[in-house]
Amino acid sequence: MLLLNSDGLEQFNGLDSLSYDKLLDYDLSGSQFISTHPEQDSLSFFTRDASYDLSNYSINASGVKLIRVADLAVFPFDGEVTVLEGGHEWKP
Repeated sequence: MLLLNSDGLEQFNGLDSLSYDKLLDYDLSGSQFISTHPEQDSLSFFTRDASYDLSNYSINASGVKLIRVADLAVFPFDGEVTVLEGGHEWKP
């Protein structure tokens, strides 16, 4: 297992108190995950912490505030996101 931690953790402090509208306008930076799948138009998210499970080729991310794709945003309830092998399935 490979662990990834963002150096910019302080930027995530206080994000829990922002409304969805303000969160959409917030300029997140740090560890960004971007899908390269041609059918997942611009799908991306920032995370505080992530782990790569090399035994099943999955990514487990925590502290995900929003997932952007095309012209919409998904707000994971608990901030936990799992990307399964191949990136075709997500477990928000």
